[in-house]
Amino acid sequence: MTLLRHAAREDANRAEIVAALKACGWICRRIKWPCDLLITKPGRHMLMAEIKATPKSKLTKAQKDAITDGFSVVVLRSVADVLRLSGVAPPPPEAVR
Repeated sequence: MTLLRHAAREDANRAEIVAALKACGWICRRIKWPCDLLITKPGRHMLMAEIKATPKSKLTKAQKDAITDGFSVVVLRSVADVLRLSGVAPPPPEAVR
């Protein structure tokens, strides 16, 4: 019998993003499924965070289903994304239209 489960790959930028989250006061717990992290900050709602290494990285079906089911999911690709989430950086130019 062969198990068809693939080992989850860790994004190359995960350590940097987790360090930035913690530096901004976020509490991080690794959950692995359906997203990489569960994050919260005192006085804020809990969020699922998915770390993606590149802009072309796509969400899995389970991650899309979590969003459809009403879970708050944030995609983090860089430290800049963490700073925007934390309210210490302006939104990217494409978001200000």
